[in-house]
Amino acid sequence: MSGSNNLLFLAAAVVLFGFVCKRPNPTPFVLPTNAPPPPLVNMEVKTVAIYLIAEDGTYARDDAAKVFGAKIIGCNDYAVPVRIPSEIDVSLKNYLTFLLGFSDRKATEDYGYRNYLAAQKLTVDTVDKTADGSFLVNLKGEIFSAGVCDDPRIIEQVELTAAQFGKVKILLNGSESAWRCFGDQSGLCK
Repeated sequence: MSGSNNLLFLAAAVVLFGFVCKRPNPTPFVLPTNAPPPPLVNMEVKTVAIYLIAEDGTYARDDAAKVFGAKIIGCNDYAVPVRIPSEIDVSLKNYLTFLLGFSDRKATEDYGYRNYLAAQKLTVDTVDKTADGSFLVNLKGEIFSAGVCDDPRIIEQVELTAAQFGKVKILLNGSESAWRCFGDQSGLCK
């Protein structure tokens, strides 16, 4: 019986070996054209760095003083760089558009800071790169301010967020002086 077991084992091995060797090559998996691409593994999370305001007299202001890049402005407030997860591409226009649309409530609840641009009726009309490599930003709309403390908050949020991209000149409704003179109560700015 042991000889027949060996013979049976040998026959099974030959059949199995022959099957494995003659197996056709597998066809590669191809996604149908209407199927979404597979999810990416280790996808990098992008962040948007925008400037929000830590008002004087708030707990957030004391913490803001410790943040690298925070700048004291206006009425003893801080303009604070905040990195926010986002899916937008990194560009000056996208950052400013994000900043203008970022909810003040979300800024306060999630970060303890304020976004004075959220209530403004502003949009980013154009962003052009000039021959010298600087940027020309045209904001379109109206700015409403509660006064002397709000003016620098609004100006610094835009200018500091934009400055991450290099030298920037800002226009308001196509006018450099409309932006530069915003908040000037002397009547002498032209």
